[in-house]
Amino acid sequence: MKVLTTAKEANDEVFRLRSKEKSVGFVPTLGALHEGHCALFRRSSEENDVTVASIYVNAQQFDSASDAEAYPRDFERDKKLAAESGVEVIFRPDDSEMYPSGNTTQVISNSPVTRCYEGAIRPNFFNGVTTVVSKLLNAVPADRVYFGQKDLQQYIVVRRMVKDLHFQQEIVPVPVIRDENGVAYSSRNQRLDAAGWKTAREVHKLMQEIKESASDLSRQELFRRYVPRFKKADFDLQYLDVVRFPNYDPAWPADRDAVLILAGYAGAVRLKDNLPLHVTDVAELE
Repeated sequence: MKVLTTAKEANDEVFRLRSKEKSVGFVPTLGALHEGHCALFRRSSEENDVTVASIYVNAQQFDSASDAEAYPRDFERDKKLAAESGVEVIFRPDDSEMYPSGNTTQVISNSPVTRCYEGAIRPNFFNGVTTVVSKLLNAVPADRVYFGQKDLQQYIVVRRMVKDLHFQQEIVPVPVIRDENGVAYSSRNQRLDAAGWKTAREVHKLMQEIKESASDLSRQELFRRYVPRFKKADFDLQYLDVVRFPNYDPAWPADRDAVLILAGYAGAVRLKDNLPLHVTDVAELE
């Protein structure tokens, strides 16, 4: 496995591969890899000759410096998991490479999607995402780039940015990967204690229950009936709603394009998830 640390090295490697008529897939990550990431790697490996992964903790998309510092880091473990899942090249830049001294440029996404839910709670989040993803796409000009749908709002924003700025990479969504209890894989799950895991499992059960009864629920009834039940499960809700994909406006009645979204805290750990209400996979709504 090659480990590259500069944008020039990554750029040169991709162009070298493409000069040999090799197709290249790219999976951007923050590290702390888990089965959700590995599913992205495997999908890329199935569809491309070579898979590149980036591992970079982008502090600009965290709520605070302390939150970024607390993000799990274990490069040797990540490297092993990536290699086992088909990754052949890792791009591992440091802060000085991604944000050179004197850096003054941001890529700012300004749309209704960036101003609601995650954007309302975390005002700098999407600008941090679009800035770093644009840098990564320039450094790794792959044929296809793979994003998990657990961060659905982020995927929508990135997809729009790629279109607006004429990046040539194909953006490929991959369904949410869940454990045997239905809990969506997340790097933050490493910080859950026993009580947190119990809450996470209960959150998924409630989401499934909402999915099964969505046709009979009004938006008002969703809040009245389920907000207290999430609270009883020790889940501190930040938001709960049903929105239309991809515009993220409230979707009542819950028609075919409807997706249940939520975020909140199980103890000190933030959980975020989504569940299409009338299809198996959000990709069916593309």
